[in-house]
Amino acid sequence: MQPLRLPQQLLPLLLASWLLVSSTSALSSTAAATARYQGRRSLASNPIHIDGADHELSAAQQQWDLLLTAHQQHQPLNAINVGATKLDLLPGVHMRVSTTTLQSGRGTWVEVSWDGLKDPKYDDWIALYVPAHADLTSIAPAKFQYAFYSRTHIRHGSGMLRFKVISYRQDMVFALVRGGLAAPSIGATTPVIHIANPNEPLQVHLALTNEVSEMLVQWVTQNSSNPVVRWGENPEHLKHQVPARTFTYARSDMCGGAAAGAGWLDPGAQHMAVMTGLKPSARVFYQVGDEAHGFSPVASFMARPPPRLATVGTELPIADHPGSSNMRPGQGGAEHVARSNEDGDGISFGGGSVSNAAGARALAASKLGGASSTRGRIKGDEASGDEDAAAGRVAAADDQVEGKKHDREAGDVVHVLLTADMGQGEEDGSNALLQPQHPALNTTGRMTADMLRGQKHWDASAVGGVGSKTDAESLMKHFAPTLGLHIGDISYAQGYGSQWDNFYTQMEPLASHIPWMMAPGNHERDFPGSGDRYEVVRDSGGECGVPYEKRAIMPIQGPDQPWYSFNWGPIHFAMFSTEHATGHYSPQYKWLEADLKGVDRRIIPWVVLNGHRPMYVSSTNKIEPDGEQPVAQALRDDLEQLILDTQVDLVLAGHHHTYQRTCPVARGRCQEPTSADQQEQRAPIYVIIGHGGKEISLNLQIPPPPTLVKSAIYWGYARMVASPDILRVDVISDFDGSLQDSFTLKSRQGPSSK
Repeated sequence: MQPLRLPQQLLPLLLASWLLVSSTSALSSTAAATARYQGRRSLASNPIHIDGADHELSAAQQQWDLLLTAHQQHQPLNAINVGATKLDLLPGVHMRVSTTTLQSGRGTWVEVSWDGLKDPKYDDWIALYVPAHADLTSIAPAKFQYAFYSRTHIRHGSGMLRFKVISYRQDMVFALVRGGLAAPSIGATTPVIHIANPNEPLQVHLALTNEVSEMLVQWVTQNSSNPVVRWGENPEHLKHQVPARTFTYARSDMCGGAAAGAGWLDPGAQHMAVMTGLKPSARVFYQVGDEAHGFSPVASFMARPPPRLATVGTELPIADHPGSSNMRPGQGGAEHVARSNEDGDGISFGGGSVSNAAGARALAASKLGGASSTRGRIKGDEASGDEDAAAGRVAAADDQVEGKKHDREAGDVVHVLLTADMGQGEEDGSNALLQPQHPALNTTGRMTADMLRGQKHWDASAVGGVGSKTDAESLMKHFAPTLGLHIGDISYAQGYGSQWDNFYTQMEPLASHIPWMMAPGNHERDFPGSGDRYEVVRDSGGECGVPYEKRAIMPIQGPDQPWYSFNWGPIHFAMFSTEHATGHYSPQYKWLEADLKGVDRRIIPWVVLNGHRPMYVSSTNKIEPDGEQPVAQALRDDLEQLILDTQVDLVLAGHHHTYQRTCPVARGRCQEPTSADQQEQRAPIYVIIGHGGKEISLNLQIPPPPTLVKSAIYWGYARMVASPDILRVDVISDFDGSLQDSFTLKSRQGPSSK
């Protein structure tokens, strides 16, 4: 018989399970249930109140509570009782590192070794602390591994572990910690690790602005004083350059919890610059940095598809669907464009009339679908060449007004990556506990591979012209994504600033090549007293949306108003926040109503609505106020009529860590075709793609809801392709890249579907 061999990834899970079992001998079932509740709603180190008496937890009981808290809140660092940490250096214990200078901030493998430890235990751990010269008893580590992962630790009191270390822009130190996670005692430290270039431009990622001829890029350094972005259509000649705007945020901006306490880490200097005057669907090469400290490697992206042109003389049929108020999609579109421009670029069109040719061309471009319905356009530094930017926008408008056929063709087919609830993982196995680290890495890796394979099609004729625009299989065969959507629960930092650095380092190989557009989730926004919709959950760890908004500049409405929309070829994407009020008198609802009713469906045949928490979900969680079922019902009460009236085609969500797809559904009932030859859907399909990386949710309803068509309980992501006639979504397994699900929608309103 062959010996049983367990995958190395299972070791931390087995250890955590053993710790749970061994730590619960003194806990009654009532106490265990109470611990679970306390772990979800409050700080894990609080005493548990049982039967009217306060019971201080033993170390073993604290271990139980901390591990449950970390598991239920999806952040392993929550398992460390930082408040109980002490410094007790052990004589005779020595620690070493393979390097004391980190040369590459994007990731360097460091060997950490130790010896001389007497009475080694299974709950000893090795941790990375940042900054090195802080009071280590008052801060959480950036990452940790159990010392027994080294085979010689238990037997000899010595060992070696490998860590992949990135730049946090400050000196770092490793420590040997005893006492488990409940009563940490720092027994030894390594020599300090210095950062060779703390101003190395890192965590580069792209985003859209409100202008079709622009692309925003963001990165981080320690304190670079002259950051710029260079770009051009030739990687050897980046002829354009503009300075970046620099900003940051402070501990005092946090709302409490770990974010304002043990999890705080200086976020460094956040730099943001806007590349302007980009030609539609052109491949653009760029790099960021400064002369004094160096530049990032040259990367490239595809500029935004051109605004689509309406087919002359087309009229939209009013689709027959349940609950329709017979408002024509796109009604009021011209007024909507005028409203957007009132607050936007400083150009007032006065109800559509203009006084100069440039203004006329700009207005024409906006009416051709180029104007987003969002307000408050993001501007770069005032010295960044506004005249050149304006000239670029006018030139782009000229091309659009001419109505060149190749422009329309280039914008007719688009390829998009979709995910939610992904988080970040550690390549070295750190921070595993009850949560596997590999799914987030697999999701990111497979999406990056999709992008790299698709780069060979990155030109206007290839992206817009590969395959038949009416054949879904042909479109998906040459998948070449140029855009990514992440629908909430982004990094799962939950107050631990180092985790944001980890996430954007993980994402840079992908998000530096395609704009990565996001919506907030509960783990970015929610904290008691911060003004979120629920007011009682601590899911953001005290961040209350600040790091999310500062580290990822989206074209939102304003501070803590994280809703926006944009057009991408034949699709209108509307991003809204399920963590803010959506009632009919709320600012968000008023914005969403104007946005959805303002889409001219003769030009943009597809509308996709994106919000983190689902409106239809198979889940047994009925706990008020933020359980999946009560929230889904509230969102339906607020938004479903608007969704039906404006003929939204697809609603994407996350939050529940599974994949789920409904039938075309209205008010809880599947809407079947009215005739045998009808191919177009009569109501929107609701899809949950919450299986991006965090632990899978197993609380599905049995039997399933009648609206549920497909579900999957393994990790994955989705690919979307769309032409004016069809929209297809393929759901891909992280395990082997196989197809978990696939569905195709036929346009109800596209010019070719008449």
